Amino acid sequence: MTVILDYTTDVTISAEGFSLKELFTDALHHMGEVLQPGYCEKATHYDSNMCIQLHAEDPTTLLIDFLSEVLALTYSQKAIYCYVYFETLTDRELAATLYGKWFGKLENEIKSCTYHEARVRQEDDGRWQTPIIFEM
Repeated sequence: MTVILDYTTDVTISAEGFSLKELFTDALHHMGEVLQPGYCEKATHYDSNMCIQLHAEDPTTLLIDFLSEVLALTYSQKAIYCYVYFETLTDRELAATLYGKWFGKLENEIKSCTYHEARVRQEDDGRWQTPIIFEM
């Protein structure tokens, strides 16, 4: 008899935008949708706001570090962060305020945001894009 003790899967999203701000905001939205589908769309107020500052070697690392920081705050503050205001956002640093809504129980839990396959790049049409894999 075979007993499966642990089952993991990955969810891949495609984040995009016509600026780095739009790309990071889109990635945040997708992460919220994976955690609790439709939750942010119903938000009429925010219960939690957190300020973060990050530095990285390149935009890909900055994006994954941003999502990882938001994910850690999601679990520690028990809030899904639905909106972000960027005070500073370049390809190597960001300063932002996150706005979130408290939750009771998540529909899905993300273990981590992986660097695997992530590559922030600007397409010929000016659109920024990258796939992002969430380990579930």
